[in-house]
Amino acid sequence: MKQTPTLVQLLKLLEQDSRKLETQAVRTLLRAFKATDREAAALLRELVSLMLLQNPADRFAAKERLTRMAAALWPDLPPPLLLAVQDAVRLGGDVGAGMLAASGAPAALTIAAPAVEAAVGAIPARLTAIWGDARADHAARVGRVMTQALSAGGRYPVRAELQKALQVSRARAQMIAVTETQAALSDGQAQVFDRARDDLGLELEAEWLAARDSRTRPSHRRVDRERVPYGKKFSNGLTRPHMPGAPAAEVVRCRCSLAVRVKGGD
Repeated sequence: MKQTPTLVQLLKLLEQDSRKLETQAVRTLLRAFKATDREAAALLRELVSLMLLQNPADRFAAKERLTRMAAALWPDLPPPLLLAVQDAVRLGGDVGAGMLAASGAPAALTIAAPAVEAAVGAIPARLTAIWGDARADHAARVGRVMTQALSAGGRYPVRAELQKALQVSRARAQMIAVTETQAALSDGQAQVFDRARDDLGLELEAEWLAARDSRTRPSHRRVDRERVPYGKKFSNGLTRPHMPGAPAAEVVRCRCSLAVRVKGGD
């Protein structure tokens, strides 16, 4: 019976494949978790396995598994790990902004990290605009919890901390945790893509990636795999998941993501 390679063995294979940056990123992420956190280690093992695959069909199956595993641990994973996983899914296992941020690469290459920090810092103002001034204190509490989650390094009990800070039900705390984590990642990555388009003059194309399960909104499932010029609206009227100013019905609990590539690329 063929044994499944361990994460250590897979990392050695990745390093031998001259992919030291990705190897360093995964090791950095692994150190952020306790050795007993088997779920996070299993997620990282699946991520590295994806990076090593060459066959397109195998890569597709691995991306599906990785997405399901990440969803099961959501939203208590740190943003750098979520970015790394999303990069792996969107880019087919290649290094991206999230992996660069996790690896400790030069700041010039890791604009995703400060962009996500800025997006998290803007949470109180954004929620106050949605909830109204009467709930500004609640918005500030959400901002504090999300800031703590961003700086925690390892896994952080976002839902439990929000439930305690806001004195709300478990279900509402989970809804806020999922929505605000994904919104911060989406806003942060949008800043990266905007800079690539505006400062580097790249012509980008955006592809909507729906979560593709029974909880996905019809308006989001309908545009799954739809492509438009980056910054333009999809047929559902949104430029991206968690678009600023979008109705709550389009953003609450949304787990969709955006794949962006240079136009004409794969």
